[in-house]
Amino acid sequence: MQPRERRASAEISQGTGPFAAFLGCGQFASCTEVGPAMRKLIADDDLTSRTVLAAALRREGHEVAITTNGLEAWQALQQPGAPELAILDWMMPGMDGLEVTSRVRVLQSERPPTS
Repeated sequence: MQPRERRASAEISQGTGPFAAFLGCGQFASCTEVGPAMRKLIADDDLTSRTVLAAALRREGHEVAITTNGLEAWQALQQPGAPELAILDWMMPGMDGLEVTSRVRVLQSERPPTS
């Protein structure tokens, strides 16, 4: 692990629970594999977790969109120009991170691949 990855991992791990992160193409990534600067979505009902994670990503040059629950995240991910990566809290009110991930996978399978 590179020093930059260790720092991001340490900052992210200060949150209150596990995160599920997925790429728009449906491939899963750990929190330290956030890639080059791109638009990212954070969905978490905990203010401290959102703040720490958003600050770490912005410091690395990423554009960050923030939602406070799974339903808002799901709506954001359906919009044109949706973030390429979503970092979802495992448990949130209304719709949890697993349900959002499941819906994105179905959405991805219904769309033809772009290349």
